[in-house]
Amino acid sequence: MVRRYNFSLGEILNLFAFLYNSCLNSPMPKKTISNKIKQWFVLGQKFWILLILSAILFLFNSYNTPIIDGDSFYYISHAKKILYSGDWLNLSSLMSKPPLGLWIWALTYKLLGVSLFSTLFWHAAFSFLLIWITYRLAEEIFNSKAALFSALILLSTFQMFYMARTPMLDMSFAVILAGFYLYFYLFLKTKKESNLYLAALMLGLAFINKGLLAFVLPGISIVPFMFFTKDQLFFKKKKDYQKDAIKILLSVFIVFLAIAPWVIPQVIVHRQKFIAYFWEENITRFFHPIDGPTTKPQRDIYMYFIYLAIGFLPWSGYLLSAFMKPWKEKWQNKRRDFIYLLTWIVFPFILFSISGHWKVPRYIFPIFPALAIFLGKYWQDLLVKQGKYLKKSILWGIIISFLFSVPILLFAVAAHFMIFPEQTEVLKLFIFTFLGILFIAVFSGNILVILKKYKEAFYTFFIISFLAYFVFLAMSPNVFSKLLPEKNFCHKVMVQVPANVPIAVWDMPVRSVDFYLKRPVNHFSDFNNLRQYVKNKTFVYIVFKDEKESNKILPYLGKRYNIQVREQNLLLVRVK
Repeated sequence: MVRRYNFSLGEILNLFAFLYNSCLNSPMPKKTISNKIKQWFVLGQKFWILLILSAILFLFNSYNTPIIDGDSFYYISHAKKILYSGDWLNLSSLMSKPPLGLWIWALTYKLLGVSLFSTLFWHAAFSFLLIWITYRLAEEIFNSKAALFSALILLSTFQMFYMARTPMLDMSFAVILAGFYLYFYLFLKTKKESNLYLAALMLGLAFINKGLLAFVLPGISIVPFMFFTKDQLFFKKKKDYQKDAIKILLSVFIVFLAIAPWVIPQVIVHRQKFIAYFWEENITRFFHPIDGPTTKPQRDIYMYFIYLAIGFLPWSGYLLSAFMKPWKEKWQNKRRDFIYLLTWIVFPFILFSISGHWKVPRYIFPIFPALAIFLGKYWQDLLVKQGKYLKKSILWGIIISFLFSVPILLFAVAAHFMIFPEQTEVLKLFIFTFLGILFIAVFSGNILVILKKYKEAFYTFFIISFLAYFVFLAMSPNVFSKLLPEKNFCHKVMVQVPANVPIAVWDMPVRSVDFYLKRPVNHFSDFNNLRQYVKNKTFVYIVFKDEKESNKILPYLGKRYNIQVREQNLLLVRVK
């Protein structure tokens, strides 16, 4: 006879609570089942904490907050094209960008529909993955406490917040690249072949996400790392030559398998044109801009220092201290690990600085996980007051924070008003509130450091900056609807124009209208083509970016017209 037991939900929860408390509080020998349970509970707890915090920051108000960066709409339009056409291999028309991020985007649209939420959802998922990979790598290099600090630091940096809320290919690239550094480090640590093959897979995926940069960035960091540490990974012993050769060949084969679904069809179908596009996107653009108003090389190599100081707020004042402390203390018996992180940071930073292409803040984003790990370890040392160089490093951190972080915040206020002079009234409360809270985070955190309340200082930096981003998201729909009227304009257009009626868009390079209208539109920049299009229709709706532009075009179309929708400068005109 089988005896059945029925447990209530409360009893099950009590059982889990008992197990959890037992695992945390009772002394246990290593490598026991109980110890494993404890590890899983603790790891799971931190996973859920980071996931919830990430979800709040990366998805809150996502239905209402417009997309800020115009470049995002370029990728959105191509992802929608893949979805609607079914051309997943991009064979019908050549596109210079690799497709992995666009495939993920298109798949998300297929599952969740085309909306602001679905656009941000996959991006938020990758953003959380970056936080978690940072945690895992810091845990492998140092310990779980430094790992948690590293993850929270990265989560609360200004650049991470901006990148997570701005759907681009750079986030997925940073995640895959961080995955490579994690698995390659695990291979160095454990010598397990599976970690080497996973690192190779990450390289291949990074290539079909961002191109040749996927090989360049790891190459210019791993090779110097091996040089400085005198670490010979392969062919150490003659008896292992064959085995090591097989490992290398298998790794190369895995990379090939990852890139083949994109590269081979492109070469077969587009041939020389694809090669020319690939060369221009990956080689030529390193030396000068290829997609802007000028092709003159950009030599302002100092810009990335400014971008780093802004992007790593509110923590940027302590970056130099985080670098100097382990160096002054003879690497704390972690020389190899610190060099691994340093080469990940320094050489890509130099590469982007000397590049003649545009200096864009998001280009250096792949080094942010390594920076966060450096800083996470530094703050852990502060809390336990460990290290001879501690006092000097704290002093330098405070000085740099007050000398640079505060002026940078003031500069950001001035810059916003210079960029949007006509929107000063709209931006005033928004900018002063957001940057004011960020200033409070920097100021109050440093005061607590001066008072030697390091734990309170850390959580002050984190919580108040998190609050600043939350306030930013709460206020942004109202503010950006005035700065970027496309979303409200398109909503009115959809109410006014039946779904089966064609809409033309005149000379608007940023394709935000396509996205918000949720229907195919016809873009025109040549007047003769527009006139022919109008001539063949009984009536047509045309979107203009402003009234001045419409006045240059409408009188010469030879038909009557009237304005149907007006939202700030944007116009919808019915021509019949």
